[in-house]
Amino acid sequence: MWARARELMGSSRLFGSAVITQAVLSLGNLLLGMALIRASTEEDYGRYVLGYTLLALAIAVPNAALFGPQAILCGKLDADARRRWVSRVSQQLARGCLVGCAAVAVLMGLLPGLLLHRWEDALLGASVAVAAAVSIRREHFRAVLYLSRLPTEVLKSDAVYAAVAVALTVALATLVPGHAAPWVMLGLALAAGLGAWRAHRTIGERLGWAPDDGQNRIASLWPLGRWALLGSMINWSFVQGFYFVMVALIDVRAVAAVAATRLLLMPVNLLSTGVGQLLLPMAAGWFATLGGAVVLRRLTLIAAGLLGLTLLYTAVLWLLQGWIMGTVLGREFDDQSTLIAAWATCFAIGVVRTTIARAAMVVERFKALSGLEAITAVVSLGVGSWAMMQFGAVGGIVGLIAGEAVGLVLMAGYLGLLRRQGVLGAAPRQA
Repeated sequence: MWARARELMGSSRLFGSAVITQAVLSLGNLLLGMALIRASTEEDYGRYVLGYTLLALAIAVPNAALFGPQAILCGKLDADARRRWVSRVSQQLARGCLVGCAAVAVLMGLLPGLLLHRWEDALLGASVAVAAAVSIRREHFRAVLYLSRLPTEVLKSDAVYAAVAVALTVALATLVPGHAAPWVMLGLALAAGLGAWRAHRTIGERLGWAPDDGQNRIASLWPLGRWALLGSMINWSFVQGFYFVMVALIDVRAVAAVAATRLLLMPVNLLSTGVGQLLLPMAAGWFATLGGAVVLRRLTLIAAGLLGLTLLYTAVLWLLQGWIMGTVLGREFDDQSTLIAAWATCFAIGVVRTTIARAAMVVERFKALSGLEAITAVVSLGVGSWAMMQFGAVGGIVGLIAGEAVGLVLMAGYLGLLRRQGVLGAAPRQA
């Protein structure tokens, strides 16, 4: 009984730290967006959103292909073996990020710059490459700290990142109004670098870095990571990539309106993401000791709690939307109430779907998850493209809602199948 109580208290502290961490990131992201919306043009803010969308893709690739499988595999290892694993992955990532950043920066200089003479786009692309390289390193250090159950240290690192990012964005949006997008990206790179330095130092002091053992750890993660990567790419194609469809079908100013209202709901998304990073290694531990049925039950309860927080936040936002848009953001958009309601619906469904999906990740069903994501993406992009031509910008969110709803139904059905098959059944009996 006392062991159970201690476990619950420990889990509560971990989740509490994760929630606070995501609150810091949410506030930083909100302040950053507010500064750009108030000081820049709709076109400049739209270009920033497109650049940030590519940055999100660059971060999502290692998160899915490496950090998720790393949490599952390293969660089963002792401290020394885990230290060797994460140290080698960190060393391989450092080299890969450097080479990738240089290659993309040169490519952006050649294509938009020399060939098309669009030097501002070339600068934006190169700055996204730099921000991506540094941000990937930061994300790996965060994943290591979460894996080691040190969420308080993640909070300290993220606080450094958020403070620097907001300060630089406010300064740059004021100094170069209308052309701030590439410079803000470089500011995010600097902020991510300082946050990564703080996390790297903490890992060295608290856990220790192991010497380079020369093994290709990333290749060992690939059998699991390849399917997770495919699913993540598909997910990005409709959750973030629809912005590029919107530019093609409408214009970049439509992106600004949709992104600005989405910004108000980002705390929900960041909360789900932050809890999810902590949840995966914890769920892997639950599965090993308590069985899949307990994992599924706990994830369902957590999803219900996150849904409740989402609805509560949405209610407050709805009541204050006039003051927030008119006074805080200093800019109002056509159909903003409809956009906010649509985003709230999308995030409410999505937070449940992504949370319960961790149960399938724990039992390593990444291939099946990729298939479910593919169906979700086809529905989302198909419905969204049609709806944008019929209803304008809000149609893009209608597509996301349709995709999330179909994805949730499919996910619930698949988890039910795994339970009937015994994959998510009771824990194995101890000998």
